[in-house]
Amino acid sequence: MLILISGLLSIRRLTVAETGPTLPADWPRTFRLGYVAVSGGANRSDPSQVVGQYLARELKLEVKVVSYPDYLSLIAGFKARNLEGAYLGPYPYVEAAELAEVEAAVMELDPQGQRGYRSILITRTGSGIHRLEDARGRVLAFTYPDSTSGCFIPMLPFLRDLGQPPGTFASKVVFAGTHQAVVQGVFNHSYALGATNDLDFARAAEELHLQVQDFQILWTSPLIPGSVYAIRKDLPQSFKKAFRQSLLNLKDPSLLASMKIGGFGPADNSEYTIIRQLRELKK
Repeated sequence: MLILISGLLSIRRLTVAETGPTLPADWPRTFRLGYVAVSGGANRSDPSQVVGQYLARELKLEVKVVSYPDYLSLIAGFKARNLEGAYLGPYPYVEAAELAEVEAAVMELDPQGQRGYRSILITRTGSGIHRLEDARGRVLAFTYPDSTSGCFIPMLPFLRDLGQPPGTFASKVVFAGTHQAVVQGVFNHSYALGATNDLDFARAAEELHLQVQDFQILWTSPLIPGSVYAIRKDLPQSFKKAFRQSLLNLKDPSLLASMKIGGFGPADNSEYTIIRQLRELKK
């Protein structure tokens, strides 16, 4: 059963049939799966809702999908033991792993099965901006403050290469709200420079019926490891193993297509070193 409560927290409860094997005594009877309520695209099903329904069927337990307004609130939910698991972008995962004793169970793969994606800075073709320095004193758009690829990683060329924060480089810094809004704003000349990622850029261009040739990519990041489904470390090993294996076994083409992903792979904590290094650079 899935419950939805409006407000700062949104909860949906998914219930499975009462029949089925008895759960191990030390397993949670309800699994609360958290996520931050920001969409990457209008035609993409919310991954946590799809996965929540799938887990309820596979694990034969009640799943509550809990929406948080930002990742700091979600991490607080982990620390208060109000969550068992969560869908986290790379940066929020690194923060949660350090602050809330969680571990990555699986990594989300892109539609081609790759273990990550790349942040990009884009401008409109014909804007007269041919390199990052040309955008100095213009309007810069990020997606939202908690976004790994739409805010956190794009700080790298400003802090490392130009030696200054975006706020002093640009005449104005805007948080557009979504990747699609960044792409739309750059196309409309509302923003001279926009931060997104290669996957959401392609999705947004398709959904907005735009041509990729209408944009110029000024900067591309190193590979960013994919988002993860994380789980509390203190849960029983048998449950964590079942949770992980259930997601690795998710092969249904219709479910994967609805989330616009290629499936899940084993998570490797060492792949998130790039995130940790940038955290240190920002300090």
